[in-house]
Amino acid sequence: MDTQKKHDLKDSISGKALRERHRMLRVVGGLTRFKILSLLSAHGESLNVTQIADILGASTSTISHELIILRKNNFVDSSNKGREVFYRTNGMMESLFPLL
Repeated sequence: MDTQKKHDLKDSISGKALRERHRMLRVVGGLTRFKILSLLSAHGESLNVTQIADILGASTSTISHELIILRKNNFVDSSNKGREVFYRTNGMMESLFPLL
């Protein structure tokens, strides 16, 4: 392998962009968060915490906790409808995993 090719490969696996991709993968690495994102992506419409918890068979407190992490890391968007908060994907999951 020539020196330039080796240098190019080193550049492709280092730096800020790689660390950011790693951080994003860690966010969706939790099974519950991955399930939430997959559900929202497959459903195509907004769902509230109770609906997500019911479909996934999890507690609302667990789902709320995971949604906070997803929202802080820009994987989901939220909107208020009355007293309820509805969540939807914003395309980040699909950009990381285009085949899902």
